[in-house]
Amino acid sequence: MTATIVQSTTELITLQITIPLSQSFLDTEETIQSVLNEAGTLASGEALKQFDTDGSANELPRRKRTGYQHQKRASCSSLCNWR
Repeated sequence: MTATIVQSTTELITLQITIPLSQSFLDTEETIQSVLNEAGTLASGEALKQFDTDGSANELPRRKRTGYQHQKRASCSSLCNWR
């Protein structure tokens, strides 16, 4: 099972995919998925090359970035007056 780049220009990427068939349909489906993932990885890597200007690493300022910020939370006893 292979995926190879046949041709690559700034406008398109041509891939060749070879998928061996198995006696088991489940095995064949797993092989198809694996080869298509490989093809997608190759295509993405090739597409990224057009955005790489000089090959240097992208550097960002050293700063911790998180999606969750700890917030001071009120306790239930201060919010619930049902007693």
